[in-house]
Amino acid sequence: MKTLRAGDAQEAESICRRVLPQSSQDPNIICLLGDICLRQRRAQEAASWFNKVLKKHKGFPRALEGLGLALLADGKARKAADCLLKACAAAPNRSTTRVALARALAETGHKAESKSAMAEAFKLNPRKAKMAEAEQASRDGRMEDAEKVLREILGKHPDNTKALRMLGNIAVEANRFKAGRRLLERALDLAPGVANAWTDMANFYLKQDLYDEALKRIERAIELDPGFTHTYVVWGNVLTRAQRMEEAVDAYEKGLELNPHNSGALNGMGHVLKTIGRQEEAIDAFRRCIRANPAFGETYWSLANLKTFEFDPAEVQLMETMINKEELADEPKVNMLLSLGKHFENEKDYDKAFEYYAQGNDLRRENEMYDPVHTQVVHDRIIEVFNAEFLAEKADFGDPSPDPILIVGLPRSGSTL
Repeated sequence: MKTLRAGDAQEAESICRRVLPQSSQDPNIICLLGDICLRQRRAQEAASWFNKVLKKHKGFPRALEGLGLALLADGKARKAADCLLKACAAAPNRSTTRVALARALAETGHKAESKSAMAEAFKLNPRKAKMAEAEQASRDGRMEDAEKVLREILGKHPDNTKALRMLGNIAVEANRFKAGRRLLERALDLAPGVANAWTDMANFYLKQDLYDEALKRIERAIELDPGFTHTYVVWGNVLTRAQRMEEAVDAYEKGLELNPHNSGALNGMGHVLKTIGRQEEAIDAFRRCIRANPAFGETYWSLANLKTFEFDPAEVQLMETMINKEELADEPKVNMLLSLGKHFENEKDYDKAFEYYAQGNDLRRENEMYDPVHTQVVHDRIIEVFNAEFLAEKADFGDPSPDPILIVGLPRSGSTL
């Protein structure tokens, strides 16, 4: 539907519901309504529409795929994989089904099967395969590879809004703000009704500490898609950086009302509560985050970094299990290794603590782009420029007033004390 492709999911839903009474036997109309519910992050409602189709049209491929996506969005990856396998059998030439299956298999830890399903999707639809390749490179942190693929896509399809947004976000993360803004604004011009495009612009301004501009964009994203948890997480992040802590708590709580297990909202909530002195509530939020997503490594270090906090035996065992999982990415693994180091240091088991610290730092070093020679050159240049003669020449610069200068920094949680 043209309205949905333009990003106006609410208007698309309104149109579908108007025609539904006359088209109640048309499985494609009902599936479209399910797709719209999925777009608006109403996974359980979407599942009910797809199930309605499957009761009358057993094995209908589009409904099987939709139900699989709804189950995946609802955190039921194993059931989603089973459903998507049936969808692939029913429509073996449908690439989107194979991409969805690859996601579900990856989330259940079946990495080899996931790669195989994605390879099949690539063969069926090379254009979508290129986007999937860029997304995978981005997830793996291979930004140069992702950028190369995205530029290739845009060379052939300059109005591909997803590619524009991805490339724009890569530029912003690399602090290439002029290029990032141009790409993100182009995507927004092409799809002004897509909430994520406004969220991208909010992140663009947040990256530059322009909080008022970021808030305007994120509020527009919420207007367009009030049912998307991630938008409230970004809203909370902006408010946190703007030092509006109580409002940030409210933003995260609204996100958690939509999805009580969202890791970003729980982790953000924990940090804000810690900052404003509500430490027990912060610990509870962090622990809820671990229960919801055991692979979210940042939260373990957030707890360890509270200094006075002690992990319970079950949490220690969980970390020791997680660090041995091959599919766990390096960044969360580093956080868990360092958290284990802190735990055993507190326990005065210094040999074991050092072992975990060493593993964590060795793994972190593999991903750091630190050049000691470059650092030495920079320091030598600073010493060369800011010598006694330079300082003597500039002695009369600045304000002659003897008034004291107060340097105001970021608020501290007091955890070190």
